[in-house]
Amino acid sequence: MGLHTNWHKMKIQNIATGDAPRTVHIDNQAIETVSRFTYLGSDIDSDGYSYPEIHRRLGIAGSIMAQLDNVWRQQRLSLSTKLKIYTSSVQSVVLYGSETWTIRKVDSDRIQSFHMQALRRILGIRWYDKVSNTVVTRCTVSYC
Repeated sequence: MGLHTNWHKMKIQNIATGDAPRTVHIDNQAIETVSRFTYLGSDIDSDGYSYPEIHRRLGIAGSIMAQLDNVWRQQRLSLSTKLKIYTSSVQSVVLYGSETWTIRKVDSDRIQSFHMQALRRILGIRWYDKVSNTVVTRCTVSYC
């Protein structure tokens, strides 16, 4: 069929089930054992948890939020338009590959915290304004 194995790209990862084998040989080729692997743009860690990937995604999304600061400050754009930009440009980055994550409560809380911070940034609410998350959510759902 013309398929060939690229032995330099092949790696073995043991996920959440004890120690990885030290060395594996297939057809007299040594296969590298790794504890972290990037597959289709997502980091997969050997401990079975998704914290490193979630942390990386939130970092990328935070960078995108900062790059869009001029958009968030625009008075001429409606809140509806800003929220659509947020959904398509930021939320999609955060949630890419999330269907494969093992999410713990602390991970869920961190994602929710990022989301609320982003909505406050879009609405122009500062930390000292003391606006509850419920009010922020109500404002963004009904587009104020």
